[in-house]
Amino acid sequence: FLNIDPTLSVYKAEGGFLAGALVAKHRPQLVLLDILMPGLPGISVCRWIKSNDTPKHAHVIGVTSPRSKTNHDAMLDAGAAEIVLKPVGRETLGHILNKYGRVSKAA
Repeated sequence: FLNIDPTLSVYKAEGGFLAGALVAKHRPQLVLLDILMPGLPGISVCRWIKSNDTPKHAHVIGVTSPRSKTNHDAMLDAGAAEIVLKPVGRETLGHILNKYGRVSKAA
């Protein structure tokens, strides 16, 4: 069980273009991006985040299936901090939030 900081805001995007717009608007500390998203791939969104002054401080985590080592490497080359594999479970999410975001220990 994770006790996520109640001041943490979570935004969901259905595709790469909306993800980029949300990052530009909200300037998050942490971004989880599916490597292959509709519209604009996560690799392109990551590259955009890391090349722009405003959001480039964000930690980007690539999310993908284990099948494509090429996509993993491309996401890391684009500036992702790390890659996590689907399905992303509670333990993995807890690790990410502890390392890059805000989470307190379960009561």
